[in-house]
Amino acid sequence: MNNLASLEKSGVKRKISRNHRMDIFALFLPEIRDLLKNKDFTSLKELLRKIHSIDIAEGFNHLQEGERIIIFKLLSIRKAVEVFEDLPSSTQQI
Repeated sequence: MNNLASLEKSGVKRKISRNHRMDIFALFLPEIRDLLKNKDFTSLKELLRKIHSIDIAEGFNHLQEGERIIIFKLLSIRKAVEVFEDLPSSTQQI
């Protein structure tokens, strides 16, 4: 069972306030890095579809620049726009 299914099953809810939110992306980081390492982009794309755009944006600080580029390329256009809008302006300019 992946991390998302575990969270949903245990009833963990994301908090609305950015200052008090759980770092959901960090929970998926080992799985994301493993999928990147193995170049399993199909599974990674499926996993990213299940992670909220705010969580992806907030998790970008855990990724290296090359990983960020791959993640962005795997997102749908709509979700990529949502992620971009949720990024801090300093990260948007990179």
